[in-house]
Amino acid sequence: MIRLEEPKSLVIAVRDESGPVEDFRVLWGSDERNFDSPAGKDEKHADGRALVRVPSLSFWYMIEARGHMPEKVGPVDGSKPPAEIPVKLRTIPGIHGRVLAGETPVPGAKLGLYEQPTNAQIEMNGFTTLLETNAETETTSGADGDFTLDLQTDGNFSILAEADGYARAQWGPLLLEAAKGLKELVIQVDAGGTLEGKVLMPPGRSPAGVIVGINRGDAHPFTQVVGPDGAFHFERLTAGSWELKRAEEMFHGPTSTSTSSGDDMQASTLRRDFTIAVGQTTHMDLDLRNTNPCVLEIDLKNNGQPARAWAIVVWPKDRHTFSGEPPSAATDSNGHARLEIDDPGECSLTVRPPAESGSEFDFHADVSVQRGPNSWSQDVRTGRIEGAIAGWQPDSAASWRLRPQNVYSQLPTLRPDASGHFAVAFMAAGTVEVQRSKGDGRERTWETVLTFELAGGETKTLQVP
Repeated sequence: MIRLEEPKSLVIAVRDESGPVEDFRVLWGSDERNFDSPAGKDEKHADGRALVRVPSLSFWYMIEARGHMPEKVGPVDGSKPPAEIPVKLRTIPGIHGRVLAGETPVPGAKLGLYEQPTNAQIEMNGFTTLLETNAETETTSGADGDFTLDLQTDGNFSILAEADGYARAQWGPLLLEAAKGLKELVIQVDAGGTLEGKVLMPPGRSPAGVIVGINRGDAHPFTQVVGPDGAFHFERLTAGSWELKRAEEMFHGPTSTSTSSGDDMQASTLRRDFTIAVGQTTHMDLDLRNTNPCVLEIDLKNNGQPARAWAIVVWPKDRHTFSGEPPSAATDSNGHARLEIDDPGECSLTVRPPAESGSEFDFHADVSVQRGPNSWSQDVRTGRIEGAIAGWQPDSAASWRLRPQNVYSQLPTLRPDASGHFAVAFMAAGTVEVQRSKGDGRERTWETVLTFELAGGETKTLQVP
C-alpha cells in the first residue's frame, strides 16, 4: 500500500509599524539566496494573513510588499512546520514623483529603476550599456502622472520613463539612499528628435538586409533593417549623444550579457557619433564603404598530417557578447578552412577535433587580422592515452583527471568503464599528470599519482596506481 503524505500549510502573518500589511506576496526557496517559487496566491490578504504551502524539506520564505524592505524567514523544518509565522516588515520611503509633458500629467507611463554602476563595464547583445539590463523595480504612472518606486538599497541609479507618443526619458544617474528615498520628483517627457540616413556600401554591394543599430547606453538600443536603397529612419529619440553601428541581429531584449567589475574599473564610455535635439531631424549615414571583411585562410595539421573535419571558431577579443553565432568553419580533407570576420583586431581561435571523436580536447591561439586576406597555420601536437586504474571501484567517490603541461581549456576528465579501463583520443603532447580527487565540495583537492611524457603521435599505455 502506498501512503501519500498530506500536503502541509501554515499562516504567514505580516505587519509593519502601522499594523497588518495586506498587499504582499510570499516566495519560497531551498536556501536563503534563491527564491523563485510562489508559496501562495498573489492577492491581497485580509488582516495581513496568508495561507501558504509548506515543502517537505528544510526551506526559506521571502516576503515582499511594496513600500517595504523584503524579509527572509528560515530555515523552516518542513517536516515539523509551525502553525503560524509572524513577520515584521520595515517601511521604506521610496521614490515618489510625477511624469509630466510640460505642465500636463502623463498617465500610463512605464517607469523602471535601474542601477548604474560606476565601477563596471556591461555589454549586452553586442551593445555597450551604462545601466544594468534588468530594472530593480517597475511601476506605471497614475491618472495624475504620479508614481512610486521602491528603493531597497543604496546606490547609483537612473529612472527610465516611457509613454506612448513620447521619447524615452531618463532621470539620473544620482546616488540614492534607501533610508531617505526621494520626494516630489518630476520626470519630463517630450517628443524627442529624429535620425535619418543611409547605409553606404562598397561599389557593387547592396545594403539590403544590413541591420542598423543606435545606442545611448540605456540598455534599450534600437535596430532597423534597411532595404535596397539603404535608407533608415528612427523617430522619438531621446535628446543627447548616440552611437551608430552595424548590428548582427535585431534587438528584442537582452539575451546575451557580460559584466566586468572591480574597484579599479571605470564605467564604459560611448562614442558620440551623432546628437539628437528635441523637435529636430539629424542626418547621419552609416558608412560601410571601407568595411571589406577580414578573410582568414587557415591551414591546420595534427602531428604533421592534414587535420580533417576539425571545427574552428573565432571570437573577437574585445567582445564579451555576440549576437547570433560567431564565425566558424570546418577544415576540409587538406586541413584547410576559410573564415570571414567583420572587424579587424585581435581574435581568439578555438580549434577542436572532429565531433565523432568524442574528445574534450581543444586548442586556443590568438591571431591578429586586418581587412583583406590573412593567413594562419598550426601543427597541433597530440597523443593518445589508454590504460586502466588499479583497484578500480565504480562506486568510489573519487574523480580522475589529466593535467597536461599545455593547458588550453578545462582539464579533461578520465571516465573509466566498469572494469577501470579508459581511453583519451586527443591529449596535448608534453608532460602530463594523472590526478585523483580527495574530499568533496569546497574541501576537494587534487593529488598527482602519475607523471609521464607524451610525444606527438604517440599512444601511451598506462597502469595507474
